[in-house]
Amino acid sequence: MFARFRPEFARDADRFRDPEHGLLGSDIWVRRTARAWARYISHDFDAFPRLRAQGTPVHKIVYEDLHQNPHNGAEAIYRFLNLDPAEAEPLSVETKTLPGFKQEDLKSATRKGQSGDWRNYFNDRIKRIFKEEAGEALILAGYEKDLNW
Repeated sequence: MFARFRPEFARDADRFRDPEHGLLGSDIWVRRTARAWARYISHDFDAFPRLRAQGTPVHKIVYEDLHQNPHNGAEAIYRFLNLDPAEAEPLSVETKTLPGFKQEDLKSATRKGQSGDWRNYFNDRIKRIFKEEAGEALILAGYEKDLNW
């Protein structure tokens, strides 16, 4: 499906902001993606306690937490890896290690760095599909409190 839209995306990337166009316009793609994401979330939440019980060190990173306090998050990651945070390069927008960018570029591998931005691309159809395929995972991951969103 990516190959199908590549030429048009190259010509007019802004057209793909419309959730009825491109990949988001495909119920099949949205459903498949939601189902895969739900599997990842369920697997991770099942694996964390099991790995910890087996003595495997696990450090859970939540994007929204890292976004809200990147310096503390980076320091926690360095310490988990037994690295000295004082030896790390400082976080910066230029190195794309701080959240938020001055301008969104749809053709870039990095997005705008805004927590919760996925909601801006969900219309009623996409919400319905995600509720069906990944609603429980959204709740488990803390993105929603129930299925009434």
